[in-house]
Amino acid sequence: MLRKNGYPLPAVDLIIAAQAHNRGLVLVTLDKYFEILKKEAVPELKLVLEKTQ
Repeated sequence: MLRKNGYPLPAVDLIIAAQAHNRGLVLVTLDKYFEILKKEAVPELKLVLEKTQ
């Protein structure tokens, strides 16, 4: 679904997000791909995007 909509996310990012979601963890990252994943596929994903300094 994501690839079809123009968002080819790395497979490893999907695995990381799935683990965090299934375990009810908050995913803290610098990677904006996860924001796309949350918006397009898993709105209930607990996500914190950190900014670089």
